[in-house]
Amino acid sequence: RNVGLAATPSGRLWAFWSANDRIYARRSSTSLASWGAVTSIPVRGGTTAIFKLAGNAQDTELDVLAAFAGSASGVQTWHSQIRPGLTLTAAPAALRAASTSSVTLKVTDAGQPISGATVRFGTHSATTSRSGTVRFTVGPFPRPMQISATASKTGYVDARTSVHVTR
Repeated sequence: RNVGLAATPSGRLWAFWSANDRIYARRSSTSLASWGAVTSIPVRGGTTAIFKLAGNAQDTELDVLAAFAGSASGVQTWHSQIRPGLTLTAAPAALRAASTSSVTLKVTDAGQPISGATVRFGTHSATTSRSGTVRFTVGPFPRPMQISATASKTGYVDARTSVHVTR
């Protein structure tokens, strides 16, 4: 419901929409060929229905204005901001428990590499290069498991992924 598009000064698009009690958004690349991660924020507490959404796209965030019905009578307005989301991928996505392996984690925003992001992989931590990547050498592992990874950078919503360790 309540779908909208807004263009940034640098030529990216923000697509935004409401569903249930959240407002969702995602930002395109400057070429409009790819889209970043979907991010969301909760609507204002007590909201019973959203009637209209409007967005003003900036390069660093999306300003959202909503007309909604709440616990008080009548239509009310509400404003918030949504930041773009990071995407985190791991290659390979599975490792063998019995061996030492290298795993490369890549951080992107709408397909564009993000340098200077902090990546945590299990107990390891590093900062991404200009190519948006970090590489860790890990293992061997005592048993099959799942290793969580997170990427963060100021101005973005964090990303998460995991790598499976198999027999």
